[in-house]
Amino acid sequence: RSAGDEHSQNAGAYIFRPATPRQRARPVGGSGLGRAVSVDVVSGPLVVEVRQSFAPWLNQTIRLAAGAGHAELEWFVGPVPVEDGVGKEVVSQFQTSVQNAPPEKAPADKARSESTQEGSKEGSKEGLKKAEGAEVSGAAPSLFTDSNGREFLERIFDQRPTWNLKSHEPVAGNFYPINVGAYLADSQAQVSILTDRAQGVGFGGQGKQGRFEVLLQRRLLVDDSRGVGEPLNETSAGITSYAAEDEACPACRLGGGVSARGVHKLQLRPPAAGLQALRGEAARSFQPLLTAFRALDEAGARKERGRLARKAEYAANEAGREAAEEGQQRRQEQLPGDETKATQFVPGAAGAAGATKAEEAAPGALPENVRLLTLQAVGPAAVFLRLEHCFAVGEDPLLSQPASVDLGGFLVAALGLEYASSVELTLTGNQALEDHEYLDWQTLPTASGASSGAQGKGGDADGGAAVRARAARRARAKTRVFGDEGDGGGQVTLDPMEIRTAIVYLKTPLGEAASQRAAARAAKRQSR
Repeated sequence: RSAGDEHSQNAGAYIFRPATPRQRARPVGGSGLGRAVSVDVVSGPLVVEVRQSFAPWLNQTIRLAAGAGHAELEWFVGPVPVEDGVGKEVVSQFQTSVQNAPPEKAPADKARSESTQEGSKEGSKEGLKKAEGAEVSGAAPSLFTDSNGREFLERIFDQRPTWNLKSHEPVAGNFYPINVGAYLADSQAQVSILTDRAQGVGFGGQGKQGRFEVLLQRRLLVDDSRGVGEPLNETSAGITSYAAEDEACPACRLGGGVSARGVHKLQLRPPAAGLQALRGEAARSFQPLLTAFRALDEAGARKERGRLARKAEYAANEAGREAAEEGQQRRQEQLPGDETKATQFVPGAAGAAGATKAEEAAPGALPENVRLLTLQAVGPAAVFLRLEHCFAVGEDPLLSQPASVDLGGFLVAALGLEYASSVELTLTGNQALEDHEYLDWQTLPTASGASSGAQGKGGDADGGAAVRARAARRARAKTRVFGDEGDGGGQVTLDPMEIRTAIVYLKTPLGEAASQRAAARAAKRQSR
């Protein structure tokens, strides 16, 4: 771009900006239409792979695994060619039949939006509420992006929730950061994408319905003049010294461009089940089970093999016995004149959201909408604990409801620890919640023109109501004693999107409890 050009601001490490404000992505592949130049299909009993090659530096594998609730797209980009002297930013575009720009919000989306606004009134940090008088065009498509993996925010093409936007950058101005994923929906379907890293997502096709694109890789040749002092051009062999006087080329890139690879997971669900599937897969992707191994000598290895063989034999015998008992019970339940008992959904039951009375979760298990964020020993008989409600208001008819956790049952079932008492802390864990003093920030103008946190432009009706609502939330937080709610001690309740933090004191020191568990396991092995 020339210095006098209206669009002379370069793209770089801090600036995302196409060569022209309305530039569309140029397809890579056969005939310049984005078609794969080669496709290989590998099919097996467990997985089917479609391996696509669009260019020597751009490949993708689409993977469908048996029983999986998503399609996995593994992409390979790089080194991005720049021999033509032009920097490039690579996006993956998706086109669907979802009508995410209807004249009027679909009922499911409307209810979800109203619930999100209600969440704002209740103090949700991420809740969105349209500004009074803001013009919202019914034809503008929308998508939802996550806010640091927590709530999902609605993004409307060329619009902002709190002011009337005059867009000069329809491409760059409609890209948003995502850490977990994004989705678009109508009254019939929800299409969701999960990422494995922080990326950018935008409205593909200049804001047309059913389209979005994800930014994968960038390689640029001009600095954006925002302080880095070099183009965003990562190379495989690094860079020469900035300061060395004997360098023939100070601060010059060495080697070819770097390559990147990653995975996107694509889901298709009815709108009512979309967020449950998205959040569930996000938890499995970002908090996978950790497999650990330990070294054994030859004698220990033989003993371990014997133990595993006995365990397998015992499990097989138990499975056969349970199958026989289940068959006998089924025959009895289906005798003539008897009605087969129908299982019913149990709202709030721990474990799967679809749990039935016949298939209730194990005692002490966390509810499906509650996640263990932190568990750390902080003393001989104390642990630092954080629990998170991982659904927002209105995202799911059942999982968005408040959830209760039996701390005593959970600690015993998961770790064999006996709950004694607890003290709730602030989110950062640096002071007791009951000792925390909130600051009243002066954010609203008063009638005299000064700022005040206690009175708004319209007097007490505006600012005073907000202050009273905030004070009520604080008072409620201090009266909700962690671990003493519900019937008896050891109960804690979490509202949607709430994180509660506490020091939990145990009846038995951790070291002693570990010794007791080891002795119990040894006795159990000997009894077999």
